[in-house]
Amino acid sequence: MSRHICQVAFSALNGPALREWYANVFGLARSGKMIFFPPATTNVQGIPGAWEKCSWLVDRQDYFQLEFFQFLKPRSRPRPADRRPCDIGYNMLGIAVNDFDQALRNVVAFTAVELPEVYGEAGQRRACVADPEGNLVEIYERDPLSGDDTATGKILRPEVPAVVRTMRVSVPDLADARRAYVEALGLQVVEDRQLHTPEDEAMWGLAGAQAYSLLLRADNFLLELVEYHSPEPSPWPDGYRIADQGFMNIAFGYRGRREYDDAFAHATSHGMTPNGKVTDIGVFRVMYVNDPHRFSVEMLYARKAFWWLSGFKA
Repeated sequence: MSRHICQVAFSALNGPALREWYANVFGLARSGKMIFFPPATTNVQGIPGAWEKCSWLVDRQDYFQLEFFQFLKPRSRPRPADRRPCDIGYNMLGIAVNDFDQALRNVVAFTAVELPEVYGEAGQRRACVADPEGNLVEIYERDPLSGDDTATGKILRPEVPAVVRTMRVSVPDLADARRAYVEALGLQVVEDRQLHTPEDEAMWGLAGAQAYSLLLRADNFLLELVEYHSPEPSPWPDGYRIADQGFMNIAFGYRGRREYDDAFAHATSHGMTPNGKVTDIGVFRVMYVNDPHRFSVEMLYARKAFWWLSGFKA
């Protein structure tokens, strides 16, 4: 079963501006734009009648993109003003950079904030910042997958000075999340390391928080599941939709139709609920699936011959 994460998607109030921030701060490469509309959006995303602008950035790895949606209909609801990093949802992106100090200078220049606090020893420094729409981003001086002999992410663009590597997710129940991301979707449990320690909670303003975590690995990506006990996490906001402002979901990428269909059949027979029938428009084969706690995951086979159109090629 494929274990490749090919995308992290945002729902943004201003998609083009947010995309430019990530391009300017991290040096990611612009890779195309598209308009999505019904009936495909209704079927795939489960949002009736959705119209949305979409644009992409690529980092230095093979078959990966950041995806920025701006919904024209329905309009995205802003994130709750009191939302915390422990509240249920996809909560923090992790990006490893070639030049840590330059990345921090770029954050200051393009966000008009003070220099963020830096944690860790030289060579392994980290900082947590918020992008212009309030999404948390952890910046790594050292790639969390460097030195991992089992990591198979291919480098396509060595001139791009950053690579997206992690996502932190606050979940209501670790056992249920493990069933979704491991048993249904095929990620591997990392037994011998942690991505963060309790002391790291201070980086995003939760000093003293108590939580249990589980680290999962794709070939090119780390997914950190966290079940908070103190502070108690808030559930999804009333009426939450993936069109609302914030991290929308992650996508599993497949490189062939049979591989995709086998993975989709496995996931949907192990508790993941699709929004509709798999959609294939030639450029890609796609469907969003959901776990019992309403976490959305995209399953995508983007045909390589059309990467120039689907945003996987700069």
